[in-house]
Amino acid sequence: MNGVGGLAAWQWLFILEGIPTVIGLALPFVMVDYPEVAPWLNEQERAYSLQRFQADANKEANGSGIDWQQVHTALTDYKTYISVLINFGIVMPSFSLSYLLPTIIQGMGFTVLTAQLLTSPICIFGALVAIANAYHSDRTGERAYHVVVPGLVSLTGYLLLVILKGQWARYALIFVVIGGLYACNPVNLSWATNNSLGKSTAAVTSAMVLCLANLGGFLAGQMYRDYEAPDYIPSHLGNTVCLLVTAGMSLLLRHILVRENHLIDQWLLAHGASKADERNTKLSPTMATRPAALAHDPLFRFTL
Repeated sequence: MNGVGGLAAWQWLFILEGIPTVIGLALPFVMVDYPEVAPWLNEQERAYSLQRFQADANKEANGSGIDWQQVHTALTDYKTYISVLINFGIVMPSFSLSYLLPTIIQGMGFTVLTAQLLTSPICIFGALVAIANAYHSDRTGERAYHVVVPGLVSLTGYLLLVILKGQWARYALIFVVIGGLYACNPVNLSWATNNSLGKSTAAVTSAMVLCLANLGGFLAGQMYRDYEAPDYIPSHLGNTVCLLVTAGMSLLLRHILVRENHLIDQWLLAHGASKADERNTKLSPTMATRPAALAHDPLFRFTL
């Protein structure tokens, strides 16, 4: 675009990258906090939106403000920090590879221009895999294995990058690595919010998972150094370790949630409330042994 409209290429770059930020300034004036006050929805659409909110871990659908008890719950729940570790193990490989993907491809023996062109198909493929994995996870209601399986696929890709030396074989493995990495992240974030009791807990949990895990970006900038070229074996192995952490923590979290769901069911059975009639069961708020999830909603179960 150099010379278009009398502007240099770098000027167009600033303009195009700045447009989303300028548009974002208008968002506080056009976005609404809750579907029931959205002027562009009719009554039927509002009702449908509210039902979806209520179905999502039975979180409050109305604007009740910040619940500081729920904020405290999010900050002190060890499961939140397991989710942070899971996401950290995804973010660090994702950032480190994304930062220097053209350079890594160039190290496989491609020219600079070819390496730049070969980067785009990889990112498009990763986006498609992420959408497909998230869709299947949502349809099945399962989260853990939709993080573990793509993570292990990506891990395998990293190990093969260390072993194989063929130019096109290694390029194909980048598709495997990126596809697995891109697929993990959105599912893990939704998993964390699915298992948050209340909208304030969900908001704080998602913020912690995103912000704390993104600290991996600092470490990612120290990977794929020039002295590792052209094979970058130390960084590939480092990212392999990160994905092992992600897979291990995901399986651990799933085990914890299975146990907590079992405790909920056991408590309901012990107090004469089967799963079939628990919707109509009046649970006394004074029962000290009641699982915390039931204090929020007798229908709540942790998403696995």
